[in-house]
Amino acid sequence: MERHHPTRRDVLAAAGLATASLASAGPLARAQDVGVSYALAGVVGVLTYRIAAPWRYLYLAAVLAVYGIPFVTGRTFTDLGHFTSVLLGLACYPLTRGRGKAWNPKETAGTFRS
Repeated sequence: MERHHPTRRDVLAAAGLATASLASAGPLARAQDVGVSYALAGVVGVLTYRIAAPWRYLYLAAVLAVYGIPFVTGRTFTDLGHFTSVLLGLACYPLTRGRGKAWNPKETAGTFRS
C-alpha cells in the first residue's frame, strides 16, 4: 500500500480550503445540508489524476455524469455543492504531479485472478 505523507503544499491547500469555507459560512451556517459529501466529491474529482490513461477518461466521464446530471436536472443547493466540489477537485491537478505512478486498473486486475 502506498503511503502519502502531507507536504507543506498539501497543508497550505487544506488551510486555504478551510479558510474559504469558513469565510463563506455566514448565511449558510444554519443550512440543514451540511456533511462530508462535499469533501468526498472533491476527493472523487482529484482522484481522476491518480488513474492511468485511458481509464482516466472513462472515470472522468462517469464522475461528470454522476454529479452533472443531478445538477442539471435537480438544481438544488446540494447538487450545486457536489458539482462545484468535483470541479474544485479537478482543479487540484497541480497537487497530484510528482506523486508517483498512476494506478492502472489493468495491472491490478491480474492480481485478483487465481
